[in-house]
Amino acid sequence: MLISRLRRDAGNALIELAFVLPVFVLIVIGAAELGRLAYISIEVSDAARAAVAYGAQNHVTAIDNTGMINAAKYDAQNITDLAVSPSYSCYCYNGTTTSSVACSSAASSCVSGSDQIMVNVQVKTSALVNTIFHFPGIPSTFTLNGLAVMTVEQ
Repeated sequence: MLISRLRRDAGNALIELAFVLPVFVLIVIGAAELGRLAYISIEVSDAARAAVAYGAQNHVTAIDNTGMINAAKYDAQNITDLAVSPSYSCYCYNGTTTSSVACSSAASSCVSGSDQIMVNVQVKTSALVNTIFHFPGIPSTFTLNGLAVMTVEQ
């Protein structure tokens, strides 16, 4: 009786594996793709942070767009189509209030003895990423963005 029962169950595990294996493979591929997109997203954000850290060193580097772009691209060497757009704005700060001024005239506009010239450096990064595996209903291209802002004091 035991032998006849074993003969009836022969091959059941193989059939169950045939049903479960495609689902398992899709889950593993989806997890790998999600991990890859997360890694690239971190790279794009870190590139913005590296560029703004370069720009926030002093007032000279705060307006050095080329230096900030190079810092971002050097930080994210694995991303070939990284777009970097640095910008800056100036304002006077007297300890309690701020007033926006043109950066070219900040030295003459912030005349009060307690006013400080402040420069906000902002860097936006973005990268267009194609997925390796194309799943139905899921876009095959994603735009990943990064943003970093720092203030430079004089």
